[in-house]
Amino acid sequence: MKHIKVFRHRAKGFTLLEVLAALGVVAFTVPALMTLMMKQADNSGALRNKAIANWIAENTLVKLRLDRQLGGASLRRTQDEKVEMAGTQWIVVTEPEETASGALLRYRTTVSLQEGQPLSTLDTFIH
Repeated sequence: MKHIKVFRHRAKGFTLLEVLAALGVVAFTVPALMTLMMKQADNSGALRNKAIANWIAENTLVKLRLDRQLGGASLRRTQDEKVEMAGTQWIVVTEPEETASGALLRYRTTVSLQEGQPLSTLDTFIH
């Protein structure tokens, strides 16, 4: 009697169903990752702007202190100015305010990119 050998080939690779399931997972995760990356970029830009605005406010208040110490002059009314830093125009408003002690003045400096939307507000007292 003659034996017949039957060869069975096992299929290698993925089935169509497995490929579709993998594509479905990728289709849902890629947009979510892109949204997350865009939010991260926006947050980084906002933090950068706040840091620069804070530096500008600190510089303005240091300049006021130095003007007072070196020249004796002090700012007595609100000062609006535009300052350029990091390739951007910033709006800087410094407001003096008298305190209960006549010799001591409080200065509030607000820095923004647009009117009415301050990114940094700092106060200092100068005598």
